[in-house]
Amino acid sequence: MSKNSKIQLAIIIPLYNRFTHIYDLLQSLNFQKFTDFQVVVVDHGTEDFRVDYNNYKFNISIIKASSNLWFTGATNTGIRYVLNSEPQVNFIMIMNDDIHVKNENFLQTFVNESKDDAIISCMAINSETKKIVYAGLKLRRFQCFYDTSYKGLNLEQIEDKIYCDVLPTRATLVPIAVIKKIGFLNEEKLPQYGSDYEWTSRAKKQQIDLIMLTSTYIKTQISSNRVSGRNLYSAKNKFKCFLNDLFDRHQSGNVYDITNYSFLVFNWPYAFFFVSFGLLKKILGFVIVNYFNYNPKHFSS
Repeated sequence: MSKNSKIQLAIIIPLYNRFTHIYDLLQSLNFQKFTDFQVVVVDHGTEDFRVDYNNYKFNISIIKASSNLWFTGATNTGIRYVLNSEPQVNFIMIMNDDIHVKNENFLQTFVNESKDDAIISCMAINSETKKIVYAGLKLRRFQCFYDTSYKGLNLEQIEDKIYCDVLPTRATLVPIAVIKKIGFLNEEKLPQYGSDYEWTSRAKKQQIDLIMLTSTYIKTQISSNRVSGRNLYSAKNKFKCFLNDLFDRHQSGNVYDITNYSFLVFNWPYAFFFVSFGLLKKILGFVIVNYFNYNPKHFSS
């Protein structure tokens, strides 16, 4: 594997209606020891977002894009901008607008670990509990879900570097050479959820390593709206609420994205099993939680 000696980095941040969070993120980037980077914010529907460029030590480009792009389209818009307008850039980092980066060596840690044939992310910890939210994602084939066995542990209880089956794009370093090899995220089939997993899975099939660092991390207040089947509905018509969530593409467990993802990533027999078994778990989970008032701890989704 080839180590990259000179990093020219562009950080891409899709932004939609959460501009209060992004100011904290931009301010934290001001204090990074690694300084050879620029920021590209793809604003696809935020009202009243303004940037005082004098407040920041790095260059910021604001791209005003359509609110119809969703997350995947906005991310691809940022990548295309970098490819077309910033030819000197050889790495991008995709960041969510709501993460917290407090360590001044955060970017430097990624740069030190960077390789031309690896996508690198880092673990996330809950900003309130300080417990690990995710650190390493492995496919459990017979349970049909991606598992992190480190969830809920303390930082000192985890190994140094984890090789994964997929990676999220909450703070993820991707070489431009890899993007040219695997293409863009799939905004047609996966406009909001699952596109990062499909993208990195596609890279792994091309012999690109997927690495999650534990030597640095992001802080996040994850409030998942995943349709796991374990959602407890307070409305009288619980089943109608469940169906609305199940078929609403704003929910990360919706059947459209799960189906599209499965048939993009897996061979068709396993994809059919993955979708069917996952849907069965959601239905059973809904019945158990909402009609028997029981929420099993290890009912995985």
